[in-house]
Amino acid sequence: MQEYTWLALIPPMLAIALAIWTRQVIVSLFLGIWAGATILAGWNPIVGLLDTFSLHLVEGALADSWNMGIIVFCLVIGGMVGVIGKLGGTKAIAQAVVRRAKSSKTTLLSTWLLGVIMFFDDYANSMIVGNTMRPITDAENISREKLAYIVDSTAAPVSSMAPVSTWIAMELGLIAAGLQSIHIETNALMVFFQTVPYRFYSIFAIVLVLTLILTKKDFGPMFRAEERARKTGQVFEEGSSPMMVEDPDILPDEGVRGSVWDALVPIGIFILVTVFGLYYNGYEEGKTVIQSFGDADASVVLTWAAFIGSIVAIVLGLMKKGFDLKSGMDAWIGGIKSMLIAVIILALAFAL
Repeated sequence: MQEYTWLALIPPMLAIALAIWTRQVIVSLFLGIWAGATILAGWNPIVGLLDTFSLHLVEGALADSWNMGIIVFCLVIGGMVGVIGKLGGTKAIAQAVVRRAKSSKTTLLSTWLLGVIMFFDDYANSMIVGNTMRPITDAENISREKLAYIVDSTAAPVSSMAPVSTWIAMELGLIAAGLQSIHIETNALMVFFQTVPYRFYSIFAIVLVLTLILTKKDFGPMFRAEERARKTGQVFEEGSSPMMVEDPDILPDEGVRGSVWDALVPIGIFILVTVFGLYYNGYEEGKTVIQSFGDADASVVLTWAAFIGSIVAIVLGLMKKGFDLKSGMDAWIGGIKSMLIAVIILALAFAL
């Protein structure tokens, strides 16, 4: 097998540089993939272009069951959020939090706390916290940049240190392999617990977010983004293309008054299905609960949870007469459509 050494850095570095320069993430990722495919095709850009679509995007990224599971999960969780929005649950939560939030500081603290609580999976963390808090932070004139930073800096750091999470199998595997390579026989799980105090990135990321919220400090581009949001009410920069775009179909009908339970029940079911699903999917005789969680296929379990949560949300809406079946399905499809840009970026990132 040919070794490409430093050439392997060209695709990601090109994608990052172009994203900063053009501010077009989809184009930048595509060109990064094309560059890598061209190198693999013996520097033939035509073959590289064809391989970009067929070999690397379809066969490499979308044909992978894990990647496809995560993409389906993102789409379906968008659908669930769309139904919750149609039922008025998202608006009710936003109103409840806004009534209790004395300032943007308490709203940001709520976002941080929710990010810490959702420790069992980083994908689920980002999707649930981001979608739940977005209308609330918008109402408080908090920039989307700040929301994205808080969500991102609590999702993976928290999941990477939680003993019951979708990260545990990979981490225990790496620890066990490392111990074996230096001929040390010991329990990988105990070593995992001993390493937690030394997870400096994860710990510092979580603490830094909390510190910035409590001190109300922002720097550089984040400071400018927060100044823009506070002074003008523009939560995202003019001319930017938010990955999450609301569809009119997911807005509640005139006269529909939602309850916080309209959001909490489907999300609660989603969490319960995820927790029990991880155990069920990874369970084999003789395994502990933690081992079962670690060996579960998170992409499969999250897809189960998203579909079941969507069904619960639609049934709840029909029972409360918040919408008819057609409107409920339109809201679900509208929620899926709102995730399209994010899914395209995710698919290209997998290919890269």
